[in-house]
Amino acid sequence: MKKRVLAGIMSVMMMTTTALPVSAQEGSTTVKATVDSTYILTVPAETSITYGAENTLLSGKLKVTGNVLPTEQVMVTASCGSLHNAVQNTDLTYALKDEQSVAFSSAMWSETELRGAAKEIGLKIYIAEDAWRQAKAGSYTGTITFNAEIETVCGN
Repeated sequence: MKKRVLAGIMSVMMMTTTALPVSAQEGSTTVKATVDSTYILTVPAETSITYGAENTLLSGKLKVTGNVLPTEQVMVTASCGSLHNAVQNTDLTYALKDEQSVAFSSAMWSETELRGAAKEIGLKIYIAEDAWRQAKAGSYTGTITFNAEIETVCGN
């Protein structure tokens, strides 16, 4: 009998403990995402220059597309190596110019211009008539190196 009473008391105790209200807990998680600034630099393709041509447009245009912060811009610089004739060990001098015949060494693309992809710069090789006259026979090869990097806009 004692066992039955003890079992009954235990049952009542179990019921009362499970009947107690349980308080709910709430938590939250902060979710973050970062989109890094990126760009794609497109440079003109290989270009052949006809003997005696003073101005030769490069095959294709210089352009940059991308996604940067409004406080950033992409600066593109160009450096020209000489047109070199390896057989004669001589150089043919030239200048890199934009379509308005202004010497070209750099250009800037703003955040708006990068997204719009509308800014393209046509470039040309200028070789003076006198340089052609002094050039020795043979093939000349050179390289124009374009470098692009993200910069912070001044004042921001």
